[in-house]
Amino acid sequence: MPPQKTNSDIIIPILGITGSGKSTFINTAIGTPVTAVGHELHSCTSRIEQFSVPHPRDRNRRVVFVDTPGFDDTYIDDEEILRLVAGWLARSYYEGMKIAGIIYLHEISQPRFETSRTSFFMLKKLCGDDRLKNVILATTKWGNIDEAVGRRREQQLSETYWKRMLVRGSRMARFMDTRESAWAIIDLVLDGDTVNFPKHSSQLEMVKYRPLSPTRRRKGLFGFLFG
Repeated sequence: MPPQKTNSDIIIPILGITGSGKSTFINTAIGTPVTAVGHELHSCTSRIEQFSVPHPRDRNRRVVFVDTPGFDDTYIDDEEILRLVAGWLARSYYEGMKIAGIIYLHEISQPRFETSRTSFFMLKKLCGDDRLKNVILATTKWGNIDEAVGRRREQQLSETYWKRMLVRGSRMARFMDTRESAWAIIDLVLDGDTVNFPKHSSQLEMVKYRPLSPTRRRKGLFGFLFG
């Protein structure tokens, strides 16, 4: 049973396509296996799960990782994943949680970017332009690729697929399968402002169930829940 959340907790959802290393990232950051790591084409995570850990340099500061089903999964539609995440964030709002931002993981050893386009779109739909500054775009699985090739792919991401997000404040990082690099990425999120909560709780239901208007596309689900 997950530990009881408190309003001093800092929430960080971990997103990415299936196989991008979300569970590995969480296990590495916490320092012990707490969630299953998948090696198949379908996600091991079929629901929203939470795992908490004290900050290694500030034991009074507890970080809660939100493990989510992978985008581009065979069995769960991306829109359903968005609804799951929005619902979890809505419950966190009612409990007074602080949302620090989102860590989005991308497997750098993946040779083609086309399979990730949809997940990038879903990420922007979740955050909206106003909250892209709260997103860290972290590449994973550098041990599976020649570093020179990885650097070229990293440059391609920054100049094409992620360019618009980077211009609007998102930042890039590398996860090198170490606890130190995991917390360096987490600290990039924690260094920013936590996301404000909505003025009216009716926005939560509106975001979860109604189509996005042009204004809501700009703000995104994340912005309407916590902007």
